[in-house]
Amino acid sequence: DKEKFAEEMLRTLRPGGYFALADWNSRDFKIKPPSFLEKIVLNQLLEQWVHPNFISINDFGNILLNSKNSAGRVLFENWNIYTNPSWYDSIIEGIRRPGAIFSLGPLALLKSIREIPTILLMNWAFGKGLMEFGVYKCRG
Repeated sequence: DKEKFAEEMLRTLRPGGYFALADWNSRDFKIKPPSFLEKIVLNQLLEQWVHPNFISINDFGNILLNSKNSAGRVLFENWNIYTNPSWYDSIIEGIRRPGAIFSLGPLALLKSIREIPTILLMNWAFGKGLMEFGVYKCRG
């Protein structure tokens, strides 16, 4: 429940304190609903990495803005342009430095290989605008 999460985080701030958050969000489905393929991708991402439902950056920004614990000063934006290259980098780093994975044992290697399809799917979703990387700053 994103509203309860926001309320609790803002409630625990000291008066005038700052709340900063980076979150994976979906595009605004009220403006552009997901296609059949995009629904399949979203479902896979939610199940593979056990996420709560994704909401848009604007929707979560408005939750923060309308919170009874918010001072009403909320900044939020989409940082896809800055973060999207990291999806491929996370795979390349495992290839570049396999010792880091091997040192964690055979199970870590298996888990790392298992994550590659989901990482590629995330990269696709962010690249197509289905997913967005929301960054928020709010004053309590």
